[in-house]
Amino acid sequence: MKKNNFPKHCFVLLLSFFTTTALCAQELEEVVWPATMYQFPEGDSVTVFADTAYVRSFPSTTASKMGVVPGGTKVVFVKEESVQKISGFAAPWVKVRYLNNSVSQEGYIWKGLLALGSAKRSGKQFLYGVDHVIPNADKDMGPACYMKVKVLDSVNKLLGATSWELKSSSEASYTEFKSLGGMGLEGVTDIVRMMFSGEACGIPTDYVYFGWTGTGFLPLPGKMVESDAGAFYHGEELFFPSEKGGQPGKIIKVIEDEEVLEEIDKKTGEPKTKKTKSKEVYSWDGKTAVKL
Repeated sequence: MKKNNFPKHCFVLLLSFFTTTALCAQELEEVVWPATMYQFPEGDSVTVFADTAYVRSFPSTTASKMGVVPGGTKVVFVKEESVQKISGFAAPWVKVRYLNNSVSQEGYIWKGLLALGSAKRSGKQFLYGVDHVIPNADKDMGPACYMKVKVLDSVNKLLGATSWELKSSSEASYTEFKSLGGMGLEGVTDIVRMMFSGEACGIPTDYVYFGWTGTGFLPLPGKMVESDAGAFYHGEELFFPSEKGGQPGKIIKVIEDEEVLEEIDKKTGEPKTKKTKSKEVYSWDGKTAVKL
């Protein structure tokens, strides 16, 4: 038999080449919305949003699996790595520190599998994140982004979840999450609020609300704030039954608008403004909010 004289170190070089080539191909992907809303400082504790997340040996879906982390588990964000497109959007892989059989290890999880935010209340954990993204056929239009909010019990068992299409601007670059309690709404034990906003003037700040009944999520009226310095302001505020200004069986939305006029105030030398205030009232029967 003819002896193979191909040097062993060439195999190592070839393997290294193909691995590097695959990683470089991922790095060509650009981080775009909604991945730009994931803002994790290094060393921060973050929550796994997916039902389960595979921890990989290097940042790629082709890498070997080091372990499995169930949804609701906290991991430590170490640093960002290369970018890969999964579930319709490009996001970085992140190096994380996690416990595997009580032993601290480091590996890689795709960032889209992590929660944008989470909150604990009454032994339950509420969390939300990106479910999936569908590209728009019109390249001048942004993609359709579908979000999901879910609730887990004390042992991270899924109790319920719901999805919706996010209508916020694709320039939204940060988000916040809060659990507000029942706020006096009949049949609701917890209200969760998700905020989506951007840094530039004129980008609306949108607030999405859902009520948790103990068995499922119910959609609630939302609110938004938008302004452009020296031009206009639009603000909305919600009042639930238990709040000052609230009413039993109702959700009240107070709307304020201010417009900067071209006319100059002779006393102040500043442009005059026109302010208006209005109100929307929604009845609540324990299941549905209906605008009156």
